[in-house]
Amino acid sequence: MKKRSNCQAHLRCSEKGLKDEEALCLDATFSWRGQHQYYYQISIPGVDLKRIFDAVVDEILEVNREQQKRVPEIDAIMMVGGFSSSPYLKGRIKEEFKHTEKHIVNPIEAGSAVCHGALAFGAVDAEVMLSRNSKKTYGICVSRGFRMGDPQEYLLEEGGQSYCKNVFGVFVKKGEDVPVDRQAKHVFEVEPHSKIFFTHDGKGWGLRTLE
Repeated sequence: MKKRSNCQAHLRCSEKGLKDEEALCLDATFSWRGQHQYYYQISIPGVDLKRIFDAVVDEILEVNREQQKRVPEIDAIMMVGGFSSSPYLKGRIKEEFKHTEKHIVNPIEAGSAVCHGALAFGAVDAEVMLSRNSKKTYGICVSRGFRMGDPQEYLLEEGGQSYCKNVFGVFVKKGEDVPVDRQAKHVFEVEPHSKIFFTHDGKGWGLRTLE
């Protein structure tokens, strides 16, 4: 029978920052079977820590830029969630928007804001939600009248008419705000091979967009 190891390690983190000349220090204590203890200090250079966090931070900044394009009249940016307490993230966001008059707000207990919001939403009438932002583009594969410039491989001759098949007829586009009481209605002549599609990128899945 294989014995379970009695080796234990305790790490104490002391963050000094994410500047190139600074480092994250980890004080490590290792004990072997409760008898011998060994002490080490692990130092991770700030430049390496920045590489670890930059991938996530850059993605957050890109989301903010996209939101700015959609709603340019934003006056404040509220940072919530566990990562919002990161001094490095705060610094990057302030640097990104330093030439604007936007207020960067980081409320108390920002890490639990999402949980508090979920509880508050569950305790009130769901009708407080006015619209939802579509995460995907929804549509149906259809055929329409063939037009100049349509690919010849999509040409369908039927009943003396020329049609373009494999056209992506869009119901709702990705990123579109859809009121909760709205219904997307389109009238099509249904065929036995009709299928419903959705895409993550806002474009057709190998299909031409219906115009």
